[in-house]
Amino acid sequence: MKRAEVDALGWHALRHFAVSTWIEAGLRPKAVQTLAGHASYAITMDRYGHLFPSENHKDAFDRTSEELA
Repeated sequence: MKRAEVDALGWHALRHFAVSTWIEAGLRPKAVQTLAGHASYAITMDRYGHLFPSENHKDAFDRTSEELA
């Protein structure tokens, strides 16, 4: 059986994966902050804020899907 070649992942990469997965699952920013163990809300948002969906994103996706239909 041939195995896929994957670079070794460190704990930091796994941590980023976990946090981004929590965001994708819909956890609120404050819950993500708590689970990640960040000292402040600002740390969470500075690092991961771009991953949280906003109303603007939702509106853009809705318009795009309407145009495709």
